[in-house]
Amino acid sequence: MMINICRFLGIPSSSLGTIYHNHSGKLIMDNYNIAVSYSGGYTFCMLSDFKVGFDVEHINFDVPRNEFEVFNHFFKTDIKDYLTFFKEWTRLESIVKYFDNKGIKDFIYNKLSSKQYGLDTIHIMLDRNYIIAISAEKLYSKKIIYNLNVSNMELTKLKPVDLLPHNGTMLLVDRIIDSDYESFVVTERTVDRNDFYFDGHFPNHPIVPGVFIIEMMFQTCGILVRLSNTSKESNSANIQAGKAVSIKSAKFKKEVSPDSIIQIKATKKYSVMTFTEFIVNAFVGEEEVCNAELIISVQS
Repeated sequence: MMINICRFLGIPSSSLGTIYHNHSGKLIMDNYNIAVSYSGGYTFCMLSDFKVGFDVEHINFDVPRNEFEVFNHFFKTDIKDYLTFFKEWTRLESIVKYFDNKGIKDFIYNKLSSKQYGLDTIHIMLDRNYIIAISAEKLYSKKIIYNLNVSNMELTKLKPVDLLPHNGTMLLVDRIIDSDYESFVVTERTVDRNDFYFDGHFPNHPIVPGVFIIEMMFQTCGILVRLSNTSKESNSANIQAGKAVSIKSAKFKKEVSPDSIIQIKATKKYSVMTFTEFIVNAFVGEEEVCNAELIISVQS
């Protein structure tokens, strides 16, 4: 699981070091701080270079009102609405998780508070259904980066291998980042220095072959074809991902080296009969490394 998470975040798995559980069952890593929380069938993970407390909750509007009264009594609050309730609950949980040897009872008996230990807490709302709380020392001065399509979390469940006929070393797309299921899709590939083509391309100066970047682009186009048909009422199981027909244009602007994350955006330009043309751009960070106009043929 951790290797998959690192690939998603673009962190080389070799940098993880030893992973083990401490006395309270919490995951510990040598080189990163890791926090994991579960809610609503989803698993949320946070990696950081500083100690952090982390909690996520699905906002449940079926919580009985009398639980507000119990909560207010024990934690000396005055909560009257659901959103405030879950904000305060996740804040308390994140602080408790910051201290491995503390628990909710320490709040009840006034032995624990964020102000007492100098902790800051921030909240992140995810599509009005999930709320995340992060607690740490001097948190407001730290840089927090989170990358999640909050408007369409179901998209993160889809895997390229489920949408493409490719497998093994020829499956060159790792994950789907964003899509409107119709006109565009964004995918990513984490370039591992152990990828087979680096053995001879080139000795002492490994770079990703341009033809493989083009193949990543074609596969991204194929994913969009499958996604757009999945969103319709037709039998999408009979729709192929498409076959390459033409490279109308392609320009390589930067070399791509090992341990890079290539992000590819394919935008549908037009469709005529069985042919669909795409505008495709590939980036490493904010730098464009390649752009192309590609045509694929799609048949049932």
